[in-house]
Amino acid sequence: PAAFPTSLPAAAASPAAAAAGNIATLLRRHERHVRAEADLANLRAELDAIPTGEKVAYLLAVSPERPCHAEATGRNAQGRNRHLAYLEACNYDAAKAARKIAQYWAERVELFGPTRAFLRMNLHGAMKDEIDWMIQCAVAQTLPNWDRSGRTILFGDPSRKDMTVYSTHRQMMAMWYTMETIIEDEESRNRGLVCLTTAKTYSSGSAMDLKFTRYTIKLVGEIFPVHLRSIHFCHPSKVA
Repeated sequence: PAAFPTSLPAAAASPAAAAAGNIATLLRRHERHVRAEADLANLRAELDAIPTGEKVAYLLAVSPERPCHAEATGRNAQGRNRHLAYLEACNYDAAKAARKIAQYWAERVELFGPTRAFLRMNLHGAMKDEIDWMIQCAVAQTLPNWDRSGRTILFGDPSRKDMTVYSTHRQMMAMWYTMETIIEDEESRNRGLVCLTTAKTYSSGSAMDLKFTRYTIKLVGEIFPVHLRSIHFCHPSKVA
């Protein structure tokens, strides 16, 4: 005789159950949106509370005549995502997140200068003159795939740097832009970042740049709201 099945196929959800599930999903999204708006309102209040002398760059960024105004105030998607990222990284301590944002703008002005810093941070604004060489020679870039835990992989290869053509300063700007793209992605913010560096094709002419390395550590550890999960260094003997 045929064996009796040990399990039966699940019955298809009824139209009423499917509709209830959709409504529950919409309600959860609405609740998240309401919470996010309340958190952002707290953040704006804390930004207002910072003494003027400690947020000069931020105040310049939010001036209505600046191209980055919507970004700096969180009125567009890029700015809103950045503000949420700082809140998440600071465990929703709005005062701490506000000071990190003020620090972000001070650092951005120091790196990009008083003109480029206040352009939109995209390939049509602050980075429009950097596109070609970033494609050819940027030392660090995100990989198109994730690790097994779904984390973003930041891959570095110092052999790509040509000191005779591309300065450390330009590499630092490229690294800044890379970090911007990482924090725009909610999954990258939630799951974290893995750094992978190789020295397999490294040579003395590639010039392992300690200034750039220290700046990258500063961006990841102090300036940008990312969770660094691990660092892997492959073929280190050629650099040692």
